[in-house]
Amino acid sequence: MIFRKYFLPVLLLWVPFIAAQTWDIIGPDSTRVTQVRPDPNYPDSIYMITRTYADPGVNLIRTPDAGISWDTLGMYNGVLLHPNTAETLFAALGIGSFSDGIWRSDDYGSSFGSFPPTWIFMAQNAIYDPSDYNCLFAWGAEIQRSLDGGILWSPVYMPHIATPLEGVTVDPTANNRVYAWSCEELLLSTDRGTTWTSLLILPESMSINDVAIAPTDTSIVYMGCWGGILKSTDCCASWDTVPIPPPHITNRIWVSEMTPDQIIAGGAYGLMRSFDGGDTWMLAGDSIPYEVNDFAFGPDGSGGRFWYIATEHMGVWRTPEIPFTEGPFLSHPYPPDSSWVSLESFPVFIKLFDPDGIDISSVAVDIDGIVYTSVDPELTVTDTGIVFEDDFSDGDTVNISITSVDDILGHSSDMLPYDWVFFVDRAPPELLFNYPGPGEVIDSVDIVARFYLEDEGSGIDIGLLSCAFDSIEVDSSSMAFLYDDDTLFIHLPTAGVIANPGDTIQVILTTGDLCTLEEPNDTTYSWFFAIEPTSVSERPVLPENKGIAVSPNPFNVVCRITPPGNYEIYDISGKVIKRIFSNQKEPVIWDGSDESGRSLPSGIYLIKKTSGKLNKAKLILLR
Repeated sequence: MIFRKYFLPVLLLWVPFIAAQTWDIIGPDSTRVTQVRPDPNYPDSIYMITRTYADPGVNLIRTPDAGISWDTLGMYNGVLLHPNTAETLFAALGIGSFSDGIWRSDDYGSSFGSFPPTWIFMAQNAIYDPSDYNCLFAWGAEIQRSLDGGILWSPVYMPHIATPLEGVTVDPTANNRVYAWSCEELLLSTDRGTTWTSLLILPESMSINDVAIAPTDTSIVYMGCWGGILKSTDCCASWDTVPIPPPHITNRIWVSEMTPDQIIAGGAYGLMRSFDGGDTWMLAGDSIPYEVNDFAFGPDGSGGRFWYIATEHMGVWRTPEIPFTEGPFLSHPYPPDSSWVSLESFPVFIKLFDPDGIDISSVAVDIDGIVYTSVDPELTVTDTGIVFEDDFSDGDTVNISITSVDDILGHSSDMLPYDWVFFVDRAPPELLFNYPGPGEVIDSVDIVARFYLEDEGSGIDIGLLSCAFDSIEVDSSSMAFLYDDDTLFIHLPTAGVIANPGDTIQVILTTGDLCTLEEPNDTTYSWFFAIEPTSVSERPVLPENKGIAVSPNPFNVVCRITPPGNYEIYDISGKVIKRIFSNQKEPVIWDGSDESGRSLPSGIYLIKKTSGKLNKAKLILLR
């Protein structure tokens, strides 16, 4: 194995962090934390492994409220959260007993199974394949692999190793390449863990703690060791020593998703960053504690990320993400990418950060093909952000691209172009037809109500969809509720609606859409229908209804449509087969013919009013 450099003097190869960075202490106070994992969905929910020097002295704990309260979940020495939700998590127990293994919880760690799904002696932890969340690797005295999300596990072959494994990582672009390491040896599998080859054996003074693969160039691999950091640029064929300020112990290392030259290292020296592949370093803040055991990223609840560090004696700390760019750092676009907006008026903005300051004249923003600069009145640029104000209309798709922004030293942001899109939706879902309709008289008490809804924007939120029949409300939790292909079906007897001949029933349909900013668009439709009485004299008088009325319905020769106005008639495929124009004074008469005057076959047709304020529809049965 080739080493080209080995521990050059590094006292002059680091500089202080160029701007103050505030770190908040999450806790627990005066506690040794060896691993921290924030919940991917809830910013204040954080899992961590605490450890004492007593044997076994390890615990998995969780705070749901950023350190205000704490729950002890069990005596585990490693934790793995699902990348999208912490509902499913795995905890490693490795104390040299028959309980060793990877334990699974499906309720955020509140309970684990009565036995582990896989037994691994001296189990340390597990990871997901970043390109396939059904594939997991767990390690301890051996490596086991699951291909079904952690339900079934099987051992994979390992050559003899002198000490238990310390970690496993998967190549983010080629998941057949898997690296594993013990304290002294680095191994590689090129067939997803079936066979393994030894790549490197280090002297005892080095001791491997972590391995990180550059996502944008996987030939570049970093190793964090007791003796410092090693770097390979040729898929581990040869290694260079990366200068890191003393003490050299490196517990955790991370490589940016943007470039392999941007790295973060945590260890006995605290938390440090490099922009140039490890040649020079800067501290990640001026108040950060030394002796960092682990760090992780988690959501901050507003589109950005928190950084977390697990320390040797001072619990867990966190800070808003530290910009990792020589030029301006862009974050927190608003409205967020791919969001649906129901607001009448709102600004579009994005945060900027650069310790040197922003060159306001350098900013250019492309919004739907129109380029705005700082001289345009719609655009406001400061050292902290870009704000754009203009009017948007319902149905707009707004594409935004930050194409230019420099700091005052002339450094351009390396995050450009920074693109995002949002959608404007201010209209609630529309009820196109309903059965029973307004004023209809139904000759059966065994009724399946049907409502066809349409929302051309964000879509219909099933959770906001409900229908009340008199005093009985039916929502998606009811067995009588079925929503399929934009149509809501409700079986009234199953819903508990007792209808008798001669009854008049009020219907109140409530619906809303899926807008995420701020409130969904919702609306309510209300009308009455009746059940056929036993005799004509008992026919109920329906309350006044402003919907479309068709009489008779079903019809054979002609039907009378009110209120007066212009109408379109559709067949069941959605094709317009007739347009009727009236003088807005007399009821509309339809003889069952199409646009050319030909008689239409028997069937169901939809009539929709196209004039006036009423924009509803009704089903007609032609016999």
